[in-house]
Amino acid sequence: MNDPLARGLAFHRRGELFRAEQIYCEIVTRDAANVVALHLLGVVMTQTGRAAKGVAFIDRALAIHPNDAEALYNRGNALLSLRRFEEALESFDKALAIAPRYAEAHNNRGNVLQELNRHRDALPSYDKALAITPHYAEAHNNRANALKELRRLGEALESYDKALVMAPRFVKALYNRGAALQELGHFGEALASYDQALALKPDHADARYNRALLALLQSDFVAGWQDYESRWDRKGAPKRKLTASFPSWKGENIAGKKIVIYDEQGFGDVIQFSRYVTKLVEAGAHVTFLVRASLLRLMESLPSRESIRLVTSLPPAESFDFQCPLLSLPLAFQTRLESPSTATPYLRAEQQRALKWREKIGEDGFKVGIAWQGSKAGKIDLGRSFALAELHGLSRIQNLRLVSLQKNDGVEQLSRLPDGMIVESLGDDYDAGEDAFLDAAAVMESLDLVVTSDTSIAHLAGALGRPVWVALQRTPDWRWLLERSDSPWYPSIRLFRQRTSGDWKGVFTDIETAVRELMNEWRPRPRAEPPRAPISWGELIDKITILEIKSAEIMETAARANVERELRMLQEVVGPRDSREAIASLKSELKATNLALWSIENSIREKERAGEFDPEFVELARSVYKRNDERARLKRQISTALGSEIIEEKCYGAPA
Repeated sequence: MNDPLARGLAFHRRGELFRAEQIYCEIVTRDAANVVALHLLGVVMTQTGRAAKGVAFIDRALAIHPNDAEALYNRGNALLSLRRFEEALESFDKALAIAPRYAEAHNNRGNVLQELNRHRDALPSYDKALAITPHYAEAHNNRANALKELRRLGEALESYDKALVMAPRFVKALYNRGAALQELGHFGEALASYDQALALKPDHADARYNRALLALLQSDFVAGWQDYESRWDRKGAPKRKLTASFPSWKGENIAGKKIVIYDEQGFGDVIQFSRYVTKLVEAGAHVTFLVRASLLRLMESLPSRESIRLVTSLPPAESFDFQCPLLSLPLAFQTRLESPSTATPYLRAEQQRALKWREKIGEDGFKVGIAWQGSKAGKIDLGRSFALAELHGLSRIQNLRLVSLQKNDGVEQLSRLPDGMIVESLGDDYDAGEDAFLDAAAVMESLDLVVTSDTSIAHLAGALGRPVWVALQRTPDWRWLLERSDSPWYPSIRLFRQRTSGDWKGVFTDIETAVRELMNEWRPRPRAEPPRAPISWGELIDKITILEIKSAEIMETAARANVERELRMLQEVVGPRDSREAIASLKSELKATNLALWSIENSIREKERAGEFDPEFVELARSVYKRNDERARLKRQISTALGSEIIEEKCYGAPA
């Protein structure tokens, strides 16, 4: 074969990509304008993980021959692998403008649209590909994937089946079919699909991982934990936090040994499985827990904390006898359904923080903390979250207060509540710092109940031992198991499940009924009569001016509501007395004095925080007693003008 391009193509078709690349490079070196060699060199670069260089070579070919549909198609593929989706879409569109019956371009255009989360828009592209090539198994599989994302599971299953009729050994279709069957609750058929995929390709990590989730969901912890180790090898799996040469711990005797545990996955996973760190201490290990910085303070409340070393990074030279990722500990401990849990609570709220929030929230009503939306990043939240408006019925129950525990995604729903629905917000300072969940944990100490979607708030409440009800989709995440209303992981959790896919209305009807039953046993705390201690009129009007200032300055809803309630009660006592011209003038002066004191005290606090005890700080401190002298004078004048029987007196020691 004397034609170099033909030889290169022959190697390329046999999969000998390195040899093909050498020949294409030689051709381009001799003839920099050889369009075919430039194009094919770009394809090889893309196939060998160098897509950016691949795009550059294909662009050189297109600069010479811009209407080459195949080159535009392969350019789109290279851009797709680089996740430059908008550019890839443009390239496929150009290819299809030149060659409208290019089935592969229609198919891959659909794939780009799916990457852009435009699953509905992807369907016509697959339909066009299949109209051109009806037996195109890859297009049937991809079409099914789009339908699955749109929750049209029955139609998705039909498309997977069509793909497998045309290609019975199509591993991706077998795996995807299993995932659809699992969501539909056809667990036996789902397992059969995963097993078929693994029989054809034993190293298919995604099929093994999904088989693990299915086993765990069905309470088969023996098979489930073993297959769960495949999670690191899945397509798009996150990298391990620790890549060290220390031996992996598999459950050997750990007494007296040094072990480093590293966290993984989401907040809820870390909260749920941090319990196992304590079990290692009980087994006699010297434990280092490598945990993300945002959870460090929460993890400081773990039992046996004095024996657990919490770190966010490891010194480079430090050595350990063993290492283990956090979610491999259940396998190492041979966790079974009967014994997954340590005692709860195993996390605790910071007490001072809890007292602060208790004072802010108050004691009134049956207080229900709510969370409705998980993170929208990735696909894990698909089907788990519900609309805040689903809780409208709950909000109408007398004496019940809904308190939002939501952060980030989903908070925007608070601005579009149904008419008559009230949800209390905890303000901008709620969990606003770098440490996650400290305020959420503290707030839960003041709540009677938490109602949440399947998100980290459920795990936090369970780990704290707080009563929590979780609303679950029909086929839930594996850890909630099947057909039970309790959880072996968290004794304080109650589960409410969809009877049919997408039926949140039924779930919240059940929750509302259960809350009403719970409140039949709950009685509002008897309101103590306000104290009726005699005070001067000046003292009372002084208190009213302070509350008026707080009402204007405090922005947080619950705190301002408490202030306004107290203000109304005191104004009822004063009646029209403070509207008299002379009294109104004195009250105005008194309010101005108290407002000045408010400002001075804020300035003093800022100086203290900054550690600035300079002459300005001293002058601010002196101005406090000067303003208080003015305040006392005005209060006395008001008391005298209103004929108060009680006159407040002030007395100071003589100066030294």
